[in-house]
Amino acid sequence: MKNVITSFTITLIFVCAFPITLSADWNWHKRTYLVNCKRDQACAFSIGNKGYLCCGSDTNNITLNDLWEYNASNDTWTQKANLMGPPRRSPFSFSLNGLGYVGGGIADSNTTGALFGDFYAYDQTSNTWIPKASYSATGGSIYRAAATACNGKGYLIGGRNNWTNNSLVREYDPSTNTWTTKASFPGVPTSSGGRDGGAAFVANNKVYFGTGRDDSFFTKDFWEFDPSTNVWTRKKDFPGSGRFSGIGFNIKNIGFIGLGTDGGFLKDIYYYDANTDLWNFANNFDGAGRRNTCAFIIGDSAYVTTGKSAGGTKQDLNVMYNENIEPTSNEDSKIVAKINIYPSLLNETISQIRLEGHDESKSHIIDIYAADGTLMGRSILSAGNHNFTSELNHAGLYLVILDGVKIGSITKI
Repeated sequence: MKNVITSFTITLIFVCAFPITLSADWNWHKRTYLVNCKRDQACAFSIGNKGYLCCGSDTNNITLNDLWEYNASNDTWTQKANLMGPPRRSPFSFSLNGLGYVGGGIADSNTTGALFGDFYAYDQTSNTWIPKASYSATGGSIYRAAATACNGKGYLIGGRNNWTNNSLVREYDPSTNTWTTKASFPGVPTSSGGRDGGAAFVANNKVYFGTGRDDSFFTKDFWEFDPSTNVWTRKKDFPGSGRFSGIGFNIKNIGFIGLGTDGGFLKDIYYYDANTDLWNFANNFDGAGRRNTCAFIIGDSAYVTTGKSAGGTKQDLNVMYNENIEPTSNEDSKIVAKINIYPSLLNETISQIRLEGHDESKSHIIDIYAADGTLMGRSILSAGNHNFTSELNHAGLYLVILDGVKIGSITKI
């Protein structure tokens, strides 16, 4: 890692599991939807306590490049800067290090439109998009790829390029702004391995992927990819029907896959325990069955919106959380809003920074990133402490991330 900036003396860090009872306790609740914004094949990501909805096609099959921000603390939507690339549907998206990433997609609502391989990062602080290394430089253009983030890197699996399904797996490293080809998705032995419209999530620092369309068939096989060994391992099949264009997400290391189409419009959702390789039924989505939905995670809550159902294009917003656990999405946003950083303007290479308003009863991980997404350093703030030391060699804006949530920024002059 280049430009390492922080140092701490730490003796012991405890990592606690997230104890939850997974059953019908996971329930859905309505939230305020984005008015006059029915859309299909959009993408979504979250940064801290905010969710973002981007691109897609409207009820007239017109592709879009607008960006909307959802604030969970007051249940409101605000329009933000449009994606700087052309309008598109079926792009990929993920979040990394306090930035949201969007790329790829198809230009119009039919299968003859131009395909994209461009790639951009969204900076929540400045409300601006930053061009990043094009996916198409080495991986071609892509749409309907599964995307997720794991261990500080982004991963794309399958999708379609050159109008055919592919089995490519690509890794994006924000520290070097580069794409790397990883071991291809193997698929089932009777197929080509190409996979379109599958679903992915992360658990225990590994990527999990399954479902989707393989050689025109709806699938239910399910796989684990270990980035540390670059190896795919088949796991227990997804228990629902084979499906295409569903959603995948994780809440506190528990993975979920559901919705999509198997010829009809589905609303069933299942959860996966990576420690036991077991699936179980979670619930039925509290809305019309649909495909091409968007999901973003805030705290321990999953927000699902838009998509296409038998009744047409959707705009409703639904949130799922465990009834045995008070949802933290609103509380987290209130806590984060109270955290102060002193000083926010630095004029020395080595500086002591103070936090106030954080939870002092436990240790925290503090990451500092450059505005382009480069990790500049990681430190541990032990319980009861307020101060940490940073070393910044170059002038610029830096993001301060506390336990994976952006709490503010500092500027080196």
